[in-house]
Amino acid sequence: MKRLRSALAGLALVVWAQGAHAGSTDVTPTGMSVNTPILCITPPLVLQPTCFEVDVRNNGPDPYTGTDNNKLQVTVDIDEPSGPDGLKALPLVFTVTDSFAVNIPVGGTVQVQFNPSGWFPAHAGPFTARATVVARGINVDPNSSNNQLTSGFTVFSGAIIPAFETWGRIALIVGVGLVAWWLWGRRRRLSRN
Repeated sequence: MKRLRSALAGLALVVWAQGAHAGSTDVTPTGMSVNTPILCITPPLVLQPTCFEVDVRNNGPDPYTGTDNNKLQVTVDIDEPSGPDGLKALPLVFTVTDSFAVNIPVGGTVQVQFNPSGWFPAHAGPFTARATVVARGINVDPNSSNNQLTSGFTVFSGAIIPAFETWGRIALIVGVGLVAWWLWGRRRRLSRN
């Protein structure tokens, strides 16, 4: 009986050790966008919340296992663009880091999202976003030279999309209310005849 317990304990140790082996996972960001949080698809607006999306690809040779302490760490930095003199007003405007429990097969891509991100653009104009991904835990990245992606984007003022300004929202609500009132009245008149 004692031998059986020892054999089972040894077998359990072997199975546990096989599941906890380090994986060689070359993760790299392949795409990034900065938008407003409404479906995370519309361009960012001044003084409105933002959403960051980062596409991450696993170049292998092993799958990325993102559980517990093995979560994928993603950092997004927002920089002011350089002025005509080559200097930046503020070198780093905003930064956010989070860890994501993702499993990425070899050759596969996942999209992680910071929604909302916590950044409210102070002014309109061009900005630069830099995404950095870091493999954690048992996932070892043998090629850290491809772990950053830099992308430019533009923040618009609310005047470009009037429906997002206060008066635009009021006009939209009043317009929808008038159409609903007109349809209700028309239906009522038709039901009398």
